[in-house]
Amino acid sequence: MALFACGRGLTQRRASELLSTPRSGLPYCSRMQKRDRHLIRALRLISAKHPAWGYRLAAGSLRLRGWQVNNKRVYRVWRLVGLALPPYKPSRKIRTGKALDQPAIKRNDVWAVDLVHDSYGNGCKFRCLTIKDEATGYCLAIEVGTSLRNSDVLRVLRR
Repeated sequence: MALFACGRGLTQRRASELLSTPRSGLPYCSRMQKRDRHLIRALRLISAKHPAWGYRLAAGSLRLRGWQVNNKRVYRVWRLVGLALPPYKPSRKIRTGKALDQPAIKRNDVWAVDLVHDSYGNGCKFRCLTIKDEATGYCLAIEVGTSLRNSDVLRVLRR
């Protein structure tokens, strides 16, 4: 900011006094970019080859190649270059705007059919076809068998 003011015609002494900064800090130029330029190039190559990797895997890969870097430095450069993956966003349920059907009001209005399967203690499997009336909560039929075919389901529904 003080250098900007100096560029607009103020003296360094006056600009540093107005902005409350020491004059010794005006010519400061960071050497981090020069020091990290090889690391930046290496991290870009790694992220292009392995886009799903984070900074920890990239740092481990660099150490395997002989680089002497710690995770904090790699993380700082990783974020500086903008290689960080975007935060995970879970997929949201799509809302269609469709209203749910009206609940059952009278008996035999809506039936719920469910096929349940389980196994005995000896490992034999069995299936249960359950039919329930939604309005009363009364179980209309339960058909149990080791295998239930389409014809069995139709027979129970007709009954």
